[in-house]
Amino acid sequence: VGTDSLYAAAQAGKHVGIDHITSIATSLGARKVSARSFELLQTHSIECHRVTDRQAVEACYRFLRDHRVMVEPACGAALATVYEQAEFFVNKQNVAVIVCGGVGVTLERLAEWRDQLA
Repeated sequence: VGTDSLYAAAQAGKHVGIDHITSIATSLGARKVSARSFELLQTHSIECHRVTDRQAVEACYRFLRDHRVMVEPACGAALATVYEQAEFFVNKQNVAVIVCGGVGVTLERLAEWRDQLA
């Protein structure tokens, strides 16, 4: 939520965008997805799911505990869909999540976000 331009386009059924980036997951931020991304949305079975910043940060912590790897909230957003078992994963046998690095995050920064979102 706050970087959900693909979701907005999917819901509208047309190539629209969002007014502002308001999420802490700024590396996800594009006010409007590319024309090619929107085309793929129309021609392929692509599921869009939104999570809150709080869910993304909590997924970052969970991934850190589970794998001892620190990731940014942008990655935490993808991980949150898996950890919280989003509806579109029901009856799926193989799920791949591309985990990006955490060069823009520290443990202190994660704690700040968690406190800010509490």
